[in-house]
Amino acid sequence: MESRTPRIIAPLTNRRPAHVTWLSLGVITVAVVALSGLVAWFSLPDLPYTVPPAYLLIRNGLWGAWGLLAALGAFIGRSWAPRMIRWGGLAVLIWYWADRIFLARSEYSRANWSTTAVLTVMAIAFAGWVLSRRIVRTYFQENGK
Repeated sequence: MESRTPRIIAPLTNRRPAHVTWLSLGVITVAVVALSGLVAWFSLPDLPYTVPPAYLLIRNGLWGAWGLLAALGAFIGRSWAPRMIRWGGLAVLIWYWADRIFLARSEYSRANWSTTAVLTVMAIAFAGWVLSRRIVRTYFQENGK
């Protein structure tokens, strides 16, 4: 007699979940903005800056490199990508807020503080939610190298 118990079929985890694609697009957006700043560094006008211009080059280069590597790793399912997104993203956010608090001197940076804080919390919540999903964890475990 055949069993009527339903078979549990494992999801096709070698296919990238849509959540990972969206997270990768968000991280790549950060990278593109940082790399745009890196390219713009080469044509900075001769103005007084609150930081040495080399600081802008280093910051944008590091943020851009992190974003490209993390987004590519997540997109292709590398096992190290979730850690890189979590810890690298946290480092970028701390650095970003340290810049805003200690280095930003414009009225614009003071005027939109609350909006930026809300967007930061939303980005952290989204990344945490995506990385905590079982299908996402399984995808990285099974596809990572």
